[in-house]
Amino acid sequence: MELTHFSAITWQPTPEGIRGTVHFDNGFGASVIKTSQSNGGSGGFFEVAVIDTENNVMCDTPVMGDVVGWCSPEAVDDLLGKIKEL
Repeated sequence: MELTHFSAITWQPTPEGIRGTVHFDNGFGASVIKTSQSNGGSGGFFEVAVIDTENNVMCDTPVMGDVVGWCSPEAVDDLLGKIKEL
């Protein structure tokens, strides 16, 4: 399975792990993090949040109501596909 959306994330290292963002043509995007402080990060999982064009977290969207933690790369890819379709 190719992780098309996951591979589009622009990653940057942080002191505690990694953080990435991706933006879509519909004005939505996602912040994806894996750090010792994120939900599931210490177990190797990612945390995902929907963001707007200015990287502000949007907590009430049809895709998710808040950040979602404990995501595998496949789960992140699935969420990104849903965000892209908003």
